Amino acid sequence: MLTYGFRFALPRARRWLERRLRRRRRGQAAQDAVGKWEDEYRNGQWRWLRDLSELGRYGFAAAYVRRLKPGGAVLDVGCGEGLLHEHLAGACSRYLGIDFSADAIRRAGVREDGQTSFAVADATTFATGARFDVVIFNECLYLFDDPVGVARRYEAFLHPGGLFIVSMYGEAKPRRVWRALGERYEVLDEQHALHPTGKTWAVKVLVPPAPRA
Repeated sequence: MLTYGFRFALPRARRWLERRLRRRRRGQAAQDAVGKWEDEYRNGQWRWLRDLSELGRYGFAAAYVRRLKPGGAVLDVGCGEGLLHEHLAGACSRYLGIDFSADAIRRAGVREDGQTSFAVADATTFATGARFDVVIFNECLYLFDDPVGVARRYEAFLHPGGLFIVSMYGEAKPRRVWRALGERYEVLDEQHALHPTGKTWAVKVLVPPAPRA
């Protein structure tokens, strides 16, 4: 007959094991995703990001930086090959782009200079002692299991009064993410860019809540 303590320890052990297995599966899924993106970048499958039809979302994000935080420091999350940086020329004093694709960052590296840098990083664990005036989530928030949780991590990397600029394409999943973000962040402004497919990008400026004293 099981003792009282042992009988109740079994469910706890089972839950612990289930959590470990879930984390392992998520880790494997993340590794698979990285491998897939690396292959796609190497095979040139992301060249379409330079198409004229992509101009709208980049243009809105860059225009927001110029209007709201001219000359500010920018952190670009999910920067890919650094295409947004081309649109930010002259708009920011310091730029850091991060992406989990090493091949994309290698390509972006040709743009590096004294004010511009790129780094391979997992957005869910990235950490820095630097502070920024704007954090841009460039078509990436809806890829995470906990989009709001990821965004909240980056609040710590903002200067007081700093802003988020979020760009997301499509409707179904982004709609759910926008709804969740709206529960925490004020929408300062938003613009929508029409894609030739008939779908749209929404590009929004979000104001994080003031830190608690």
